[in-house]
Amino acid sequence: MKSKILILLVVLTGANFTYSQAEASRYIGYRYTFDISSKALPNGVKIVGTWDIGDPDSSPAYGIATVEKGKTTMLWLTVTAEDSTGLTGWNVLDVLSFPVTTHKRDVIFFYPGGSASGCTRSGKVIPNVAGVGRIVGKQAVFRPSKVWVPDLATKKFKSIPFSGIKCEYSKP
Repeated sequence: MKSKILILLVVLTGANFTYSQAEASRYIGYRYTFDISSKALPNGVKIVGTWDIGDPDSSPAYGIATVEKGKTTMLWLTVTAEDSTGLTGWNVLDVLSFPVTTHKRDVIFFYPGGSASGCTRSGKVIPNVAGVGRIVGKQAVFRPSKVWVPDLATKKFKSIPFSGIKCEYSKP
């Protein structure tokens, strides 16, 4: 079950994947609660997996959710919504959206905790990295072509240069 939630292999549009900012912006500011048994939100979005970033005991706490709607996979940068009674849900701060239109086996979408993890630059781990890359044969690596990390100061996903980044790939 854990592997189904944490490992998501999404085949993207050829080498020239599409990042749809217009689709992404419609979810920014969306507030939701999550019922782990249903995995579906009232707006039709399906929660695939979530993980905490930063200190999960802090207030507010931040997270990243991998979600799907139709043929679109999105990463939501989220923050806890709280009132005097405690946690009331999550607010979406920023979104990366990846429409899937054609299938190509060696192009994958990756995120923390997924099959393409353990990304480093100059031997240092890049925490909470997400992006798009190509599987390199049977070498258990892939080469990213677009990379983002959550920036909690700006509450946005920040694109970072992919040169020099090395990531391991473990088959789901």
